[in-house]
Amino acid sequence: MDNQDPTQNYGAEAWRAPVLADGETLIFSECGRLLPSSLGIGEMVSYRAYYFRVVKPEIGQYRIIVKHGAGQEGFNLTYDRNNTLIALAKLDSDARYAMLWQLYETWRDTKRATAAEYCQAFAEGRLKKRKRNKQYHVYIEAEKKENTQ
Repeated sequence: MDNQDPTQNYGAEAWRAPVLADGETLIFSECGRLLPSSLGIGEMVSYRAYYFRVVKPEIGQYRIIVKHGAGQEGFNLTYDRNNTLIALAKLDSDARYAMLWQLYETWRDTKRATAAEYCQAFAEGRLKKRKRNKQYHVYIEAEKKENTQ
């Protein structure tokens, strides 16, 4: 078998699909696949390890869920979700997969950057907590600017 043969979609096996929670309605389902390189030089890039689904829970926001080698994770489509859903519906399957990949990559990179920021603030002693209305709130204290006068 040729792993670079786009007609052989090894990412479509049922066991790769993200598991829907009770009460979730499936809106879109896009299995992993080979896609042309963004460099446009004829190479194919394998995205077979990532399987995306867009779901609507019984209560709450639309969600994108993804299953990959490290497990399953998901995030809400909160800002302007209706326009996002309309745009996704107008795309062909490959373009929709690429858009879901970009949304996922943006969410993942933002999550990592936020975690790094909190780790740095903790190391510098700027991570603070305050109890307000019987709940703890965590925040990062602004860096103190040195007086250069």
